[in-house]
Amino acid sequence: MIKKLHTKLTLIISLSLSIVLIFILIIVNIMNIHNSNEESAFHLEKLSNYILKEEPYTDNFDENTIIGSNDYYIVLINPINQASILKSNIDSRYTNDQIINYTNQIINSNTKEGRKDHLLYIATKENNYDIIIFMDNYVADKHILNVILFSIIFSISGCFLIFFLASYLSKWLIKPIEENINKQKQFISDASHELKTPLTIISANCDLLTTQIGNNKWLTYIQNETSKMSSLVNDLLNLAKADNIKEKKLIMENLSDIVTSSVMPFESVAFENHIKLEYHIEKNITYKCDDKSIRELVSILLDNAIKHTSNNKQIIVSLVQNKNHIELFVKNQGKPIPKEDQDKIFDRFYRVDESHHRSEKRYGLGLSIAKSIVTNHQGQIKVNCSDGWTTFKVIL
Repeated sequence: MIKKLHTKLTLIISLSLSIVLIFILIIVNIMNIHNSNEESAFHLEKLSNYILKEEPYTDNFDENTIIGSNDYYIVLINPINQASILKSNIDSRYTNDQIINYTNQIINSNTKEGRKDHLLYIATKENNYDIIIFMDNYVADKHILNVILFSIIFSISGCFLIFFLASYLSKWLIKPIEENINKQKQFISDASHELKTPLTIISANCDLLTTQIGNNKWLTYIQNETSKMSSLVNDLLNLAKADNIKEKKLIMENLSDIVTSSVMPFESVAFENHIKLEYHIEKNITYKCDDKSIRELVSILLDNAIKHTSNNKQIIVSLVQNKNHIELFVKNQGKPIPKEDQDKIFDRFYRVDESHHRSEKRYGLGLSIAKSIVTNHQGQIKVNCSDGWTTFKVIL
């Protein structure tokens, strides 16, 4: 539970902060692009106004009279469609053929201003000349691209940093919760051990009194409640053991033999309850586990299945090896678990039918213990009800 809580907190914190960071960088880049475009449009208009003051527009136009930080191109198209190209310098990045091609595209589209590649342009008419002024905006475009690339790199790096900070922060946040849970587990374990001795003494004294005074309803009440308390204490001890399984050293075991030997004692119990018990277990399936815990898991699932199987119905236990995991199935025919309770039956002390389980000395810990065992073996346990069958599926 602590691990899941840590994972959820880490994801929530890191996702929230990452979204904020990315949103801020997107806004900054949008503003940067907008300001750059506005600035480029201003320079182009200023260049256009300056150029249009020069007359006449002829091939011997003096480039040196115009001062600017950007390369520019002036295309003059006379009434008989003869074009003259003037450049700001001879080191310009575009050839005459490229400029003529862009010019033809602009004339065909009949647009007054826009962009072609890195060239911003304004088209106008003056003294029977169609005039198109291009300004090379490559430097500004490259600057914008560099800022965007830097933002992407910064975003990725920032997200990783946020994730590690969120992981550390979430550990710090859940540390008091973890300490509290560990204290609760220790209390359950200690209290269960302390209760075991007085319950044993009470039960022994009741048995002794019964032999002396015979059957007595008051003694019967005491014995019944003592038996219920002993059952609860044993469940609490088993739960404490399941919680502490991580402290045990897991070793490679023959899981097929463990499951088979765990199922066989229930054959007589099933027979007495008029239930048909079948098991299909693949041989020589090995798994790194705690032997006693797996036996406890099978016993819990079979005990649960027998208690919920109708007379003359069937229970099927299966163990199969898949490519990447092992699957254990315990299926029984009987009353299905309500849909709304299927996600809750693995919670501690949860019971679908309070009165029914109370009479059977059950306190809603069995399936919780089973889940703890499976979880501590890095597995999953699920339940499904369909076609009159209730299936518990364990994936290891």
